[in-house]
Amino acid sequence: MNLAMIKCEQTQLELTSALAEGNLGTPSELEAHLRGCAKCRQAWQEMRLTWRALGELPEQEAPGALLQMTRARVLEELEQEQAHIESARMGKSALVSVTMGVVFSVASVWVLGQKSDLSAFSPQVLLSMGAAWAALYAAAVLLAMRDGEPRYGIAARWVGIAGLVAMGLSLALTGSCSIGQALDYCRMSPGARHLFGGVQNQGLYFVLGSLYSLVPLLIATAFVGLKAPRHPVVLGLMAGGVFVVLALPGILLQCGAFSVGVSLSWIFGAVVGSLAGGSVGSLAGAALYRRLRPVHAGTSDGA
Repeated sequence: MNLAMIKCEQTQLELTSALAEGNLGTPSELEAHLRGCAKCRQAWQEMRLTWRALGELPEQEAPGALLQMTRARVLEELEQEQAHIESARMGKSALVSVTMGVVFSVASVWVLGQKSDLSAFSPQVLLSMGAAWAALYAAAVLLAMRDGEPRYGIAARWVGIAGLVAMGLSLALTGSCSIGQALDYCRMSPGARHLFGGVQNQGLYFVLGSLYSLVPLLIATAFVGLKAPRHPVVLGLMAGGVFVVLALPGILLQCGAFSVGVSLSWIFGAVVGSLAGGSVGSLAGAALYRRLRPVHAGTSDGA
């Protein structure tokens, strides 16, 4: 194949590309070759005539049944693709939540084991409690991972986040000073003895259970109130409920050697403290958000 033939083939390819783009005029960079090459000039004329003839053909509409069938097929494929993506996302979320639930439950039992005597429970009971705790943690993690639109103005993910953060703070508080140590302090300290002298064990466990729930919920929901200021009381109460559910296995593990009355007093105190701390903390966070919002708006306007 000589250079002339190669030049002609290249020229005709460029002419075809120009025609496909709807350009019926001769490209300026090819005019010199067309003036000196009768073969390419004839091919270009035939191309344009064929293109014009095709353009004059009447457009025919596809049958309605074919359109509906095609549309249904496309929608079905899109739904299958979306279902596949959603299934993969849910599987990944489930794996992450179960893994984190196991890690959280093991860490929680370890913290309690440092401050409480768990020998009253058999290994089977401890394993069952740990499994139940892991399931509760996994559910809370799944709640915190939800990224859907808020329902009734409340973002479920912030409820889960608040419950988990409060639980972490509660375990940190227990690790630094358990309720048993706090109870011993109340009995030995002259000032605390004067304050709680007439309070029975059940009352003390109610008070301490309330405090050990109220403080973590105050901190956690105050942060959440800054991020999700709408309906703060409802959000705080829901976060308190999540915390109580997460804390219940820990309370039961620590109450192994106690009477039923003491255990119930501790649980009831935890419920009261959680609901009070959650609502007050969330209200405080929302109020702080409303106070800071004009400042942020002014800064944005100035920028």
